[in-house]
Parts: sequence; structure tokens; C-alpha cells
Amino acid sequence: MNHPTDMPASQASTIDRRRLWIEAAVIVIVAVVPDIVNAAALLAYPQRATQPFWLDGLMLAQRSLTVCAVAFFIMWRSGEPRRAFGFARWEWRIDVPLAAVLVIAGWMLSIAVYSAAQSVFGAAPWRPEQVARPRTVADFSVLALMITANSIAEEVVIWGLLFTRLSALIGGGARVVFICAAVFASYHIYQGPAGALAVMSIGLLHGAIFWQSRRLWPLVVAHTALNFVAYLW
Repeated sequence: MNHPTDMPASQASTIDRRRLWIEAAVIVIVAVVPDIVNAAALLAYPQRATQPFWLDGLMLAQRSLTVCAVAFFIMWRSGEPRRAFGFARWEWRIDVPLAAVLVIAGWMLSIAVYSAAQSVFGAAPWRPEQVARPRTVADFSVLALMITANSIAEEVVIWGLLFTRLSALIGGGARVVFICAAVFASYHIYQGPAGALAVMSIGLLHGAIFWQSRRLWPLVVAHTALNFVAYLW
């Protein structure tokens, strides 16, 4: 299946290439670089004291919503239709089955990759038990907001914007899927090599689905569900 953003770079002459590069750079600077820095800090200092859950959760939710605001502004400013960024109309018969496949396949694939990689690289210094846990109804409400906002932000940034821009600029859907999945994994390095590779496997899966379907909704639903399961695990 061919899509407009899969065109070779030589055929993108009608597009303002400078604007596309600027948009890609802005979203990486705003949404990816701070998370890479934070991930590196967690990797270097895994024993940092944690904040109360509700405060930590609200701060993370606020960051995700800020990223969403920047991403949606770039989309609106581009003048392109929402569908160009993966926001096709919700279709139960398409989006629900795709999301279910992504949840099941993503969970099984990430566990397999993590187990294999951990036997080679060992465990990460960071541990999930170092993160504050929700205990009250208010905490779980913040958890729902935090996970939902984070899932939307990551899928919109990595696939809705970065993938579509890089596809138009350098061509080659499969190559761009790999690049975007690597970017997605880069700010999960605090989980160690095994965790980052497991995250990248999920990114490759999501990228392949988005490349062929150009639908963000299944990715957002699956990402939210996987985050809930992983967090409560």
C-alpha cells in the first residue's frame, strides 16, 4: 500500500522541505530530548528519592499534555488534513481488532525480547519498585490521566509527526519505521539495554501497523492498555 508520505525525497519538491525539517526538529527537541536526558539521569542515579505519587503523576501528565499541545499546533499550522497524521475517523470494526492484536502481540513480543536480551546484558540498575505506587482513589485517577496523556503524546509525536515528516523527507517507509522505533526506545534507556530493546520491538510493531494503516487510534488504545498492565504489574 502506497501513501503520499512514502514518496521519494526527490518527489517532495512541492512540499516546503525546510518547514518539514523544522517541524521534525522542534518535536524532537520538545518531546524527545528532555526524556532522553531524564532517562540518562535515571540510569546514572537509579536510587533517587521519589516524590509522592499524585505529584509525580500530575507532573508527568502535564508534560505529556504540553507535548500534545505543541504537536497539535504543528499539525494545525501545516494546513494538512488530520488524516495525513493518522487521525482517521474512529471505526470500531477496524480500530478495536487492530488494538487487540497490538496489545497481545506487543506484550508477547516485548517479554520474549526482554528475556533474551536480559540474558545477554543483565538487569538494569533501575527497578520498577523504586517508583511510588498509587494507593488512593485520587492516586488512581491521576494514574489514568498520566498514562492516557502519555500514550497519546508518544504515539502522536513518534508516528503522527516524526514518521510522516521523515517519510516525506528521506523516503522509505521501512527505514523510517526503524528510525522512529529507535527514537522511541532511546528515552527508555533507564530500563537498561534489555528494556530499551523490548520497547523498540513494540515500536517496530506499532510502526509497521501505522505504515500500512495510517491509523493512530489503535496505537493509542494499545499503548494505553499496555502501560496500564505494565504499571500495575
